[in-house]
Amino acid sequence: MFTAITPQIFNPRPLAYPLLRKQGLGMEVPYNTPTDSTQLWLRDKRAVQRFSISRTKLFKLAKEGRIRSVSLREPGTSRGTRLFCVKSIEAYIESFLPENQKTQQERA
Repeated sequence: MFTAITPQIFNPRPLAYPLLRKQGLGMEVPYNTPTDSTQLWLRDKRAVQRFSISRTKLFKLAKEGRIRSVSLREPGTSRGTRLFCVKSIEAYIESFLPENQKTQQERA
C-alpha cells in the first residue's frame, strides 16, 4: 500500500522578473504581476508587505474610518475581496511625522 505524494508546484519566474529587469535583460513584467508602486488599491496581503502594518491593524483602521477600504462583494455572495487605498494608508502614516504632530496640537 503506497501513498502518492504530490510535489508542491513552485514557479520561480515571478521572483526573477525584478532581477531580470534590473539587469537590463529586457524581460517585461507580465500584465498579471503588477508592481506595488503603481497600484492605487492593494489587497490586505500586499498592504501588509508594503507598509509593515499587521493585518489586524489594517482592518481596525479601516473599521475606524482612518483609512479607506472597499469590499468587492457581489450581492448574494458570502465572501468578497477587500481592497485598501494606498494614498489613505500613506496619509495615515505621514500623520505621525513630527511636523504633522505639531500641526495637530496647534489645532486642538
